[in-house]
Amino acid sequence: MLDHLISWASILFSGIALIVAMRVQRRQPELIAKQIAEIDRGARERHSAQLVVQLRRRADTAGAQGLCRISITNGGPAEAREIDLQFPDGDSPIPLDEARAKLPISVLQADGEVSLVAAISMDNAPPFHVILTWRDGRGEQTQETTLA
Repeated sequence: MLDHLISWASILFSGIALIVAMRVQRRQPELIAKQIAEIDRGARERHSAQLVVQLRRRADTAGAQGLCRISITNGGPAEAREIDLQFPDGDSPIPLDEARAKLPISVLQADGEVSLVAAISMDNAPPFHVILTWRDGRGEQTQETTLA
């Protein structure tokens, strides 16, 4: 009697194991696709630059008009190339000679920063609508922001 009970229990456990194995096998292509997508996402992120543009006021002119800086920093793991800054509203605070000398920025390394002079006046005051474009390992990137 005990032999029959052990036999039935082993058949039952084998059946359960078979059902679980079939479910896993059925989901295996989906799981593999998810793993491949995650690997691809990681590879793309390793080749991406993460640029941030900010308006920084000099410490001695805080709250007042005067000389400021527009800072472009790369917080990503990859370098950025052909970086350009556009002011679509035509209100660029960057003096023309500064823009001609520094823009477009050919290369900005990871954790690098470039600073541009910004002349703020009553006629040309923040906020400024900005379009930042660059190339990295993912291709051409665009970011729109407001500098205040």
